Amino acid sequence: MLVHNKFVAEYDIAQVEDGFEGMLAVKFTNKQTDYSVCIVSCYLPPEHSKYGREPDVFFEHLLQITYQFDSCDDLFICGDLNSRIGELQDYIQEIDEIEPRKGIDLVTNKHGESMINFTREAKVAVINGRITTDEDDYTSITIKGYSVVDYAITGYESLHKVSRCRIIAVSDLTDSLGIAAETKISDHSIVEFEYVPYDTDVVHSQANYTQVAPPPSYAGDKPKAQPHFRVKAVPDEFMNRAESIAKCELLIDELINLRKKQEEVDKWYNHFTTAFQEEMKEFFKEVKDSKQAKKNLKFLVKPWWNDSLAELNKTVHKYEKLTRQLKKSKKTLEKFTSRFHTSSESL
Repeated sequence: MLVHNKFVAEYDIAQVEDGFEGMLAVKFTNKQTDYSVCIVSCYLPPEHSKYGREPDVFFEHLLQITYQFDSCDDLFICGDLNSRIGELQDYIQEIDEIEPRKGIDLVTNKHGESMINFTREAKVAVINGRITTDEDDYTSITIKGYSVVDYAITGYESLHKVSRCRIIAVSDLTDSLGIAAETKISDHSIVEFEYVPYDTDVVHSQANYTQVAPPPSYAGDKPKAQPHFRVKAVPDEFMNRAESIAKCELLIDELINLRKKQEEVDKWYNHFTTAFQEEMKEFFKEVKDSKQAKKNLKFLVKPWWNDSLAELNKTVHKYEKLTRQLKKSKKTLEKFTSRFHTSSESL
């Protein structure tokens, strides 16, 4: 999970759950108001995988997390759940009073049925397909077909705080940023949603609070770049001398006794990198970065990439976009779908 630096000044951020395979929960607590948000990142392997055979166990643990952090003001569950819920509603229609979801993927699988049982019991609802539905789309497009398997989920009481949700294809993102994709990019899309953490009346009541200072801009105090070394041949003595082994043993002892606090982890990591760099400086020549060196490094990372593959990659993206745009038009969909499949297999 990646968190922008700007949140560090305003929130206490703590990892609160990582004991179950495929789940990571992080809690954000506002330093001034104690307003708290828990975000759970999830990955459930496909149902035909040997690791995805027990979806009920997965969702039972996820249910425990929702109960555990029920005291948080908001809870969000995000990730690739490999669950296709089709037209199943994620709430009990006779009891729960929320807007129905309008899904575009009409297929249901066993993972999806387990997910629906979870959402109904946990009183949480899927955001994509419910908020700004005109920006909804499939989250996975492959030569096997189109599907919605990636979700953003939140509690019923938090749905009104989400103002927008849209699906962004990675190919669209790289094109908009002018990034040349020099390898096959992910066939999963980004689920982006905009969320205001306070109710309107609460927001106004916060107006008298002192503004939190933003993180330092490092103007004139920019952290020193990490050194680079020219490594052609590694001598036997590297990291194998008595003093080097002693440093490693000390670092291992520190790591064993480490508590799960971010500042302690950061401190240990700095000790490790410092010890390693000191060893590197004794055996290898330090080199300065240059534009040409970066170009050479970029080339060496992917020596198999060429202009032909680049053109083929553009063709794949072209037909992927066309199949997305024409997903509701049966007349030309099959033609472009076939071309997308052919170009993807060729790439």
